[in-house]
Amino acid sequence: MTEAASRLSDLELTWVVEESFADLVKMHPAVTRVIPVAIRRWRKSWIRSWPEVLNFLSELKDTRYDLVVDSQGLIKSAAIAFFARGNVHGFEPGSAREPLAARFYSF
Repeated sequence: MTEAASRLSDLELTWVVEESFADLVKMHPAVTRVIPVAIRRWRKSWIRSWPEVLNFLSELKDTRYDLVVDSQGLIKSAAIAFFARGNVHGFEPGSAREPLAARFYSF
């Protein structure tokens, strides 16, 4: 991120991160926007969390991204990347920690 920001002066980097790590990610100078996600908390009660899930998806979709990168290779991270508006890049099935995650990628 630091290297990309130094080479691309107009870079706007949005990072989706589990809510407990959001403050840490906000400290990085290259990060323009942080979108917290609460999957760990939502798993405990999907039905009660549904309005919050919809708000998260709405915030995620409010921007058209030039590039969406899933750097984890997990089904949950790939699904989040899939819902973002942009071309999604990630791991090949043989390289992803969860090979099914590759089905969510554009490339």
